[in-house]
Amino acid sequence: MVPNYQVEYQLNGVPSSFEFYLFVNPLGMRCYHSEQELIRSINMINSKVDVNILTYHNHQAIYHFLEQININHANLAQRNLYYNIVYKAAVAYKAASLQGKKLGRQFLIRLQELFNHNMEDFSEEMFSDIAKEIGLDLQIFLEDLNSDFVRQLFLKDQKIAREMQVQQTPALVIFQNQSEHDGILIREDITREVILEELDNIVQRYYLSRKEKPRAKAKLSIIHKSEDTRDTSQETFY
Repeated sequence: MVPNYQVEYQLNGVPSSFEFYLFVNPLGMRCYHSEQELIRSINMINSKVDVNILTYHNHQAIYHFLEQININHANLAQRNLYYNIVYKAAVAYKAASLQGKKLGRQFLIRLQELFNHNMEDFSEEMFSDIAKEIGLDLQIFLEDLNSDFVRQLFLKDQKIAREMQVQQTPALVIFQNQSEHDGILIREDITREVILEELDNIVQRYYLSRKEKPRAKAKLSIIHKSEDTRDTSQETFY
C-alpha cells in the first residue's frame, strides 16, 4: 500500500538528497524482501534519490547464504555448485541492467521469484527465457552476458562492496550527498522502519555538524500526496 504522505528533509530550505547502495544475492529471498522494503521507503520520502542495486558475491557470502537456507555448507561440492550458480546469475543481472535500470530490476525480480532457494532446476537457458519475458533485446543480452566488459563491471561492483565494508547480503549503504560524513551501513535487518530511522540519523548528524553556523537549520516536512500521485518507484529508480 502506497502511503498518503511523504517526508522531505531540508537544510536552510535546500532539500537533502540521498544515495542508496543495496548489495544483494541475485537469488536470495532475503535480498528480495530487502529490495521491496527499500522501494517502500523511497515511496515515503520526497527527496531526490539515486538507487544502485549491486550484487555481492564471494565464498564467505555463499557460506552465509547457505546458512540462511539451511543447506550444509560443509559439503565442498555443493558449496561450489551454489557459488557458480549465483555467480552466473549475478553476471546475467549485470548484463540485463545494461539495457536500463528498470529492465535490470525486472530481471532480478524474476530471477529471485523463479529460484526461491530451489537450484535443482537451474539452467542458463532460463536467463534467455526471462530476458524474452521482460522484453530485453535477446541478442544484445546474450552478447553482453558473455562479454569481458560485463565481467569487469561485476568485478567493479565487488570492489565497491569491499570499499564499503560489505561482508554478506543483504546490506544497504546510505549516503547523504550534502554531507562529508561516511555513509551508514545496515546489515540484514533492512526494513522500511530501519531505513527511515537511519535517514533521520544521517540528517540529524549533518545538522549537528553545522550547528555552529547560525543560519543552518534542519527541517523535516510532511508532504501529503494528491489522489492522482502515482507510485513511480519502478519507473524512476529501477
